[in-house]
Amino acid sequence: MEGNKIVNKPSRYMSILFIIALISIIISYLSIIDNQYFNIGLFAIGFFIAGISATSVLHPSLSFRELTRKFVLILAFGLVFSLLSSIIVTYFMDISLNNINIVLSIFSIILMIIFLFRDKGNKKNSEVTTESKINENIAETVDDIENLTDDGGSYSKISSLAILILAVFTLMSMTIPPFNVLHVWYFAIIPFIAFVPGYYIINTLVTRKDDLLVVERMSVAVFSSLIIMSIIGLIIVQINGKLNMRYVSIILVILSVILILVYLIKIRKVPNNERFYHRKTNILLVIFAIIAILAIVGSGIYATTENLGQGNTTFVVNGINKTADSNGYVNFTDGENVSVQLNVTNQEHKNMNYTVRVEVHNDTTNKTLTEQPVSLKNGQSWVLPYNLTMSPGQKDIQFVLYKNNKPYIIRHLYCNVTSDYNESE
Repeated sequence: MEGNKIVNKPSRYMSILFIIALISIIISYLSIIDNQYFNIGLFAIGFFIAGISATSVLHPSLSFRELTRKFVLILAFGLVFSLLSSIIVTYFMDISLNNINIVLSIFSIILMIIFLFRDKGNKKNSEVTTESKINENIAETVDDIENLTDDGGSYSKISSLAILILAVFTLMSMTIPPFNVLHVWYFAIIPFIAFVPGYYIINTLVTRKDDLLVVERMSVAVFSSLIIMSIIGLIIVQINGKLNMRYVSIILVILSVILILVYLIKIRKVPNNERFYHRKTNILLVIFAIIAILAIVGSGIYATTENLGQGNTTFVVNGINKTADSNGYVNFTDGENVSVQLNVTNQEHKNMNYTVRVEVHNDTTNKTLTEQPVSLKNGQSWVLPYNLTMSPGQKDIQFVLYKNNKPYIIRHLYCNVTSDYNESE
């Protein structure tokens, strides 16, 4: 009877939350109350309803009072579903707080439906046999013995050191040739995107093993890591106008290194037998780090032996807004000013020295108008703005990119320049 009583409690408060979420959808959809402060309050309510609903799915047998003690989980789930709602509204709907509230409430209702199915399953399995209880107690006792014999501090430090070394190799695979040729960092960056930042944040804030369950720590670690990655991505988009996963990944790796160092300093104050560690997680982190490091080193060796490091340089001339005639010449008038931009991008997988020249060639003269040396790091771009003033005659204006003191790319602009006046009789 006592087991049924505990299981039935969540169903009662969940029906109240369901009604509140439904009312929120109606108010937001019909814009019944068009007040910004009211909508913000409605969003705050939806935020916590989503967090409580998701936490209830994870812990379907807890009462409402017991759930409210899972504040970290509620906050993490609320952030995740609020962010998902904002992304959905940004890409598929008109951006407004009302639409975010609607999507957030729909997420909450879906989570409540999932909870109901889990709740029914708990009721069917509430009768636990004496034998299974004994087995569970034996398993817990074995785990306790393992925890007493294992040195949690050593496991945590070894896995943290492995991730720190992996961070160095990951940065190397993104920036230093020949390790950056095969883009193995796409694989090495996975834990830094989906687990490591959040894992070390929660373990730094809650260092003692009895304060949170393992499943709660892992859930917060994954969700908070994804949130951090999304926030960094949004900031990069605002700065650059587009998403660059290389920049996002570099920031995540550096942030992870800082968090690991803070964590190692923090746990020094906590006794080994009290601090949290999870043996399987630590072992998996070490194994992944070893595999990723070997893959990065192997990619560098393979790229060198197979001569895969040969890259290229792009050289683009922008600003010519006229089309050529049937003879391939572009018509201009005497004295016309043409502003061009010469764009050079180094993709040679190493630092390069270039020279950019603008030359004029015709039947009577060959002249260099400008010459500009430039040094670029791998992946770096450079733009040279240049103004041309047209003079009469047919000519070939050449934009030449020199690499290793030899012409590498030549762009031609064949011009036919005429005087801008009409002869009168």
